[in-house]
Amino acid sequence: MELRKAIQRQLQASGCKLGSLRIRMRFALQVAETTCCMFNVVPVPDSGGMTTAANKCRSQGKKDYGGDFDVLVLDVWVARLLIRDFQSKRVIEYLWCTVYMQVVRPHGISITHCIARALLQTQFLATSPDLSNMTQDLKLSQSFFSDGWTIRYGVFNAEKKHEQTVVFVHGTPWSSAVFKPLAKALLSRAGYRVVLYDLAGYGQSQDFSEESPAKDGELFEGDTSVRTQASILAALLKHIQLDQDDPRQRPALVAHDIAGAIALRASLLHGCKYRSLLLLDTNTVLPWGDGFYKLVRSEAKTFLQLPSSIFEAVVRAVIRSASHSPKEFSHVWEDILAEPWIDDDSSVAGAKQNSFVRQIAQANDADVAEMLDHNLYENMQCPVKTMWGEQDQWIPREKLESLADMLKDSFKEFVVVPDAGHLVMIDQPERVAIETFDWLTKN
Repeated sequence: MELRKAIQRQLQASGCKLGSLRIRMRFALQVAETTCCMFNVVPVPDSGGMTTAANKCRSQGKKDYGGDFDVLVLDVWVARLLIRDFQSKRVIEYLWCTVYMQVVRPHGISITHCIARALLQTQFLATSPDLSNMTQDLKLSQSFFSDGWTIRYGVFNAEKKHEQTVVFVHGTPWSSAVFKPLAKALLSRAGYRVVLYDLAGYGQSQDFSEESPAKDGELFEGDTSVRTQASILAALLKHIQLDQDDPRQRPALVAHDIAGAIALRASLLHGCKYRSLLLLDTNTVLPWGDGFYKLVRSEAKTFLQLPSSIFEAVVRAVIRSASHSPKEFSHVWEDILAEPWIDDDSSVAGAKQNSFVRQIAQANDADVAEMLDHNLYENMQCPVKTMWGEQDQWIPREKLESLADMLKDSFKEFVVVPDAGHLVMIDQPERVAIETFDWLTKN
């Protein structure tokens, strides 16, 4: 009854109805059988045996859930059968994603959203992060040197057989931490290798070689522009041998915010080849930045001189403004995302403040204009999908729609995520996880 109540709450909140949907038994049985084969958790049952079990589940499910929920009965109870008999969390997650992305979603995105949230609440989809262990999970334990920067990165599931490698590229003023829940969701399923890294000047990649000191009159050492970040991304893919000509060995990229411009530039100007590209709330169309962003770019010296307590308040306000509901944004998430830029230790606080201001001040429109002026976006060779949080106050929807037009044939899909701001993967982790899994499965 817990699932029924959760779905009722979500449907009531959105005004959606399930009465028009019909999931055929045959399809659900095929999904269940295919799932068993894929994860090799049990010999494939004969169709008669599975049908008998499913009918029994359906009968019991209809008794417990009632006729109003006939659309959910079969797959709910087949899923429970799998959990009880095979004790495989990956199996049930794959089953749910397959059923709802292939059957429910075509009938309405809002209904999918409601069901996904209900499944999360009842523990069917484990995409909600354990924030208490966030700093300990998926550590960036490896490093390489590029463009004067020591870049921290991690490759996860490297020793296991995988069908795809997914590289996550964060934006500003974030770190790879924003992608950890989504990365963990992928790693919980078979077939994925994941690469996380911090951009130059961000997170754990703030060490710059003193062999190239700042010139007279320059405020900062090291370059964190899109131009440099694209060069480093290309170097990273080569370093971990992901610069393969074989299409099957090419990485799938997931990029957020300015990382969209970084990923596009790395492909179009550095020759990086991707299997697919998923862009989340990204801006690759000029002009760049909101009012605050433009203010920091024009008054960098002023922001460098802010007292530490005032600077911390600014950083935290910026972070909260990226959520669809700033007042309700998790304080734990706020601390995680603020940590690279603030510190109680005055001996390092100044350097972190410098890093925060630098990554905004060094944003250079020319790095994007070069691609726009030469109409390079239409040369992308991999399929591209974009997602946008419906309450994103940083990047308007029109920016992503303009990008879609410029990408031409490579653009495949645009998804609007309700109840989400600029940090769409944090505001709606379950929806983003399902959309990402579906995209990677298609490509």
